[in-house]
Amino acid sequence: MEIYIDSAFMERFAEQTSHPLHDELRLFLKKPQTGQKILNFKSQEAFEKAALENPLLEMLLESSVPILNPNFQQEMQEETFYENGDSKLFFNEDGQNDQWEADFGCIFINSQQLHKVHFLFNWHLIPFTKSRPRFNSWSFMVQLKHPCNSLVITDNYLFAKEDLLQNHRQLDENLLSLLAELLPSALKIPFHLTIIGSPIDKRGTYQNYLKSNITKLHNYILEKLAHRFTYPIHLNILIAPFHDRNILTNYAWISSGNSFTYFENRRLHSNTNLTFQPVTQLNSTYNPFYHTSEQTEKSVSVKEVWKSLKSNCSYYQKLNPDESKPYKYRSSNYLNRLLS
Repeated sequence: MEIYIDSAFMERFAEQTSHPLHDELRLFLKKPQTGQKILNFKSQEAFEKAALENPLLEMLLESSVPILNPNFQQEMQEETFYENGDSKLFFNEDGQNDQWEADFGCIFINSQQLHKVHFLFNWHLIPFTKSRPRFNSWSFMVQLKHPCNSLVITDNYLFAKEDLLQNHRQLDENLLSLLAELLPSALKIPFHLTIIGSPIDKRGTYQNYLKSNITKLHNYILEKLAHRFTYPIHLNILIAPFHDRNILTNYAWISSGNSFTYFENRRLHSNTNLTFQPVTQLNSTYNPFYHTSEQTEKSVSVKEVWKSLKSNCSYYQKLNPDESKPYKYRSSNYLNRLLS
């Protein structure tokens, strides 16, 4: 993650020691594992001089040497700035933060918006029980909505119905409803959406059906999303086996114990859990369910799991299609910026 820090923000932040989130944010900025810090000082001398007056700037040196880029506030207004694949977080003392957040799908925070820091450190576990269902649709996902410009979803069963009409109905009630709540309301740049999965089918009959209809499914998803969102959406469906059910965005990892096809005719049809974790979450470890029994003692950070999943997804994005097999193919050649 690239963390862009405006010197003016650090000045105002140093004055807000009474804010309830001050200590948590200071610790976040100090930790080296949070990401590379980029500051807008013109020279090392200017940075060192300012650090003598602001101990928070000196604190940044305790984790890693920041990169100095005096022009990042100009560069961040260009669409190409967001295409290098790294997640970006901005602490910027500018009145246009809300507009830039809406334009580019990234989090912008100034000293008067420290309440937004809550998102960086809080996770949610949502249980689903058939006997006592709390929800009958994906409308609850709006509670987890956050700025983003890319999304990857892995699930082998999103297209696992027997015919095209049944798949359309399942997409309407699940994937498309989920995306309708989670995708940004507006965006200046194209949104990148990648779906990875391949239904388990030892006989290959369903795989052949899916291969014949992948373009129709691709177009159906885009047409439905176009009715709700005005910005371009670059969709790529990668047909390749991916066992775990995950959603990755610029800032979050959402994992599910079952396929994201939770609902059918507005009824919950399985017991499961949905976990939402920002990759910026502090002091948190997660023992991935795909660890073997010999590895269960080993815990890794949320960010490490997110990076590992990104790496696996990137492998499938770069995989050359194999027309001789009923899997290993794609619906388009779009590359997701999150996986580049």
